[in-house]
Amino acid sequence: MRLIACLILAVSLATVAPAPATAQLDRDYGEIANQAADQLRGLTSEHLLAIGVGALIGASIVETFLDGGLFTFVGMVMGGVVGDWWYGEQLWPFARRR
Repeated sequence: MRLIACLILAVSLATVAPAPATAQLDRDYGEIANQAADQLRGLTSEHLLAIGVGALIGASIVETFLDGGLFTFVGMVMGGVVGDWWYGEQLWPFARRR
């Protein structure tokens, strides 16, 4: 009896597959990917360097005091955010002045 109930449940779930919802999700993911690609194309090499240096410094500082992969990752992310802020506030010492 349980086997028949499980088969009926499996068949009913398989036939009610939300095809329009999947198409909507694919379109949304595509739009998100296009927006992210546009944002990355707008970054200069100096901006990426500032973010990378911030990430390295943040990971090194956190790894010195807290041992663990998760802490290092969090330090890397926070260092990247600080590097982005550093560049955005024009505190990056290697920026080309116009």
